[in-house]
Amino acid sequence: MLATDSISGYITTHTALPIIQTHNNKMPRYSPSLDGILHQIDGSDDQMRIQDAYLQQFRQVGDLHMDNIITVAKHERIISKVTVNYMQKAYEMRIEQRSPTQQAMAKLYAHYSHVPSWVDFEQLQRGMNVFFKYLPAISTSLFFRSLIAGFCFPGITEVLKETSYLGKNSNKRSGTSNRRLLDTITYVTTNMISAEALKPGGEAWKWGLEVRVIHGKVRHRLLNNKNNKWDTVSYGMPINPEDMSATLLESQAAIQGLDWILPIMSSADKADYIALWRYVG
Repeated sequence: MLATDSISGYITTHTALPIIQTHNNKMPRYSPSLDGILHQIDGSDDQMRIQDAYLQQFRQVGDLHMDNIITVAKHERIISKVTVNYMQKAYEMRIEQRSPTQQAMAKLYAHYSHVPSWVDFEQLQRGMNVFFKYLPAISTSLFFRSLIAGFCFPGITEVLKETSYLGKNSNKRSGTSNRRLLDTITYVTTNMISAEALKPGGEAWKWGLEVRVIHGKVRHRLLNNKNNKWDTVSYGMPINPEDMSATLLESQAAIQGLDWILPIMSSADKADYIALWRYVG
């Protein structure tokens, strides 16, 4: 799960989740445990169910630090300058030379320059090798198991519609879908080239922050569109932590789909692949 830490405000990951027990003749039964997870007792032990009420709270929040950067940048009339390259320049500047926007960007850049203690870059490289080893099967699984199902969620599809990600929006803009899809393919491919590129300052690492910037700008635009006000009650905050978590969990969905098609991926390969996407997240 992705969530915003209540103290630091930075996006983090955690697994201590409240789980709801559901069982009937068509569904597996679950056994509660001290870690807050209901482990499946009718089959494999890697299944869990999370309470919908718990997830709903993450639909009404965005990205605290990035949203603050966009707000301050709007006040300074420099939203167009909010990019990773500008963020890096702000980080390298002397503190007394920074504007409020530059100070906020430098703080974000500095925070994510510290690698979490659980990260093993050799494992991340193995995760990349897994990606290319099973690429045809993973692609098939992602398409049928993840993308088609994911595009059925109203909160996600509404963002895609309003940003012309997969077609024209209410303003009849066109010609952006191919470019946006190409950006996504480029981003995924960049993350799979080398573990070195995922280290702070690396090309893939910068791409990760750039995606945060893009999401922040999209969120700001949708929430401040006077002609077509965003319905937070129905759809939640645009690009919220629950949506982001669901997107990251597509790596697990790809593995599950592959197991259904042809169960040939080893447990070690699965662990490496999931660790890779956890770090990317």
